Amino acid sequence: MARPHTPETSSDPALRHSYWIIILVTAVTAWAFWPSLGNDFVDFDDYEYVVQNPWIRAWTWSNLRAIWTHSLVDNYHPLVFMTHLLEYRLWGLNPAGYHAVNLALHLLATIGVFACVRQLGFTLWVSGVTALWFGVHPLHVESVAWIAERKDVLCAAGYLLALWLYLRARQHSPGRFPTGAFLVYLLALLSKPMAVTWPLLTMLCDWWQGRKPDPRWWREKALFLVPAVILSLVTWLIQSEEQGIRMELVLKPWQNVMTACWGLFFYLGKLLIPLHLSALYPRPAWEPALPWTFVAAPLLLAVMLAGIWRWKSRPRVVLLGLGWYFLTLIPVSGIVPIGMAVAADRYMYLPSVGPLLLVAAGLDQLRTRWRASSPPVWGVVGLASLLLVMETSARSAVWKNSETLWVDTVRASPQSVMAHYNLGVVRFRQGNYPAAEAQYRQALALDPHHRYSMVNLGVTLRYQGRLEEAAAALQQALAAYPSDPAALEERRMVLGRLHGSKNAPP
Repeated sequence: MARPHTPETSSDPALRHSYWIIILVTAVTAWAFWPSLGNDFVDFDDYEYVVQNPWIRAWTWSNLRAIWTHSLVDNYHPLVFMTHLLEYRLWGLNPAGYHAVNLALHLLATIGVFACVRQLGFTLWVSGVTALWFGVHPLHVESVAWIAERKDVLCAAGYLLALWLYLRARQHSPGRFPTGAFLVYLLALLSKPMAVTWPLLTMLCDWWQGRKPDPRWWREKALFLVPAVILSLVTWLIQSEEQGIRMELVLKPWQNVMTACWGLFFYLGKLLIPLHLSALYPRPAWEPALPWTFVAAPLLLAVMLAGIWRWKSRPRVVLLGLGWYFLTLIPVSGIVPIGMAVAADRYMYLPSVGPLLLVAAGLDQLRTRWRASSPPVWGVVGLASLLLVMETSARSAVWKNSETLWVDTVRASPQSVMAHYNLGVVRFRQGNYPAAEAQYRQALALDPHHRYSMVNLGVTLRYQGRLEEAAAALQQALAAYPSDPAALEERRMVLGRLHGSKNAPP
């Protein structure tokens, strides 16, 4: 594939067409995600981030200090909580306001995709299709329809704006340091640590546009990398503390490599065929046998990279698209153990741009080189867009409330311990204690040492008046976790009722 043309200037008539494409893409994207505006808070970090978060209740120095100097839910996202602080002042705990801001930020990110792809020199057609598919893809529902994932859309909007400013600066003022891009990049870092890949992506874009490294280039990249390294260390320390609490979930180095290789193909599969999506994907059982998909992934990746390397006539756009994908996926690939999720839809928010750009560019080649293929290409784009919009609208409804979310997650990922546990919590709050008990028992069947399910099973049995069974369940929980305060308190209450006194010794 030939290198794309130079982006239009402000006097180019194509700029007017860009505005109409942006309006069309944002309108279709807003239509796809419109059902999310009627969603409620869900019991999946939304309460910790917003509903029960004391930091966002008032503009006080103590709250501001807590936002900027402390982590919450094992993450450091100060800019996210600043937006929630402002929102709480505007509309309190009305979830519609928070969902509307998430959607607005997603629309900004979608416009950012169009602007960056266009600034890289691609045609309006490629830029528009890439942005449209990014905007309406079901893999992005988790990032948009989940209030607690504000960090994704906020980070991506800043990340893409910073990249566009950088590309513009390189075009119009190549000898100057891109101060505006650097400042927006810092804001993206303060929204989510995934922005640490931004300096690497600027290097890829420099290669694409033919910029040669020189002393000024190296100084620029070194300055970009300093805040990325600092925030990476902070994130690693925060996550390491949590992993120290749950050592049973920490993988060995070779398992991390296998997980990273598996993830590359897992996400591409979900991007091309977005079916059976889930809020939680179960972790693989490494014993007694290795999962064959995790063993095959490194081998398949090696074959694929060898093929690309030996492909002498490989188009540069292939390296650009795959490079975008690989680089932006690094923080959540699993090579460095950050977080407990083996995979998540939200992890593909920024990385999806690379493969989508690659597909759009390939279709554009068919459309322009062989005129007879133009109608079929338009038909493929139209049909794919319609299917994506329909699936995204349906997926947005899954996040309507805690019940719809966890019912769907149990259906999609029946081997997920946390999915059964969370659905058990929902059933317990509804007063459906037998259903809650069934979910806790299913969670324990998958993981006999799951602390919260063990304790909650005892509580649920107590609420059903089955005190002897409750005492036995709580005793089992204390045998595994002797210092668990909830288990100790619950056992005290159960034994108190069994002995006819609330003050009976444990």
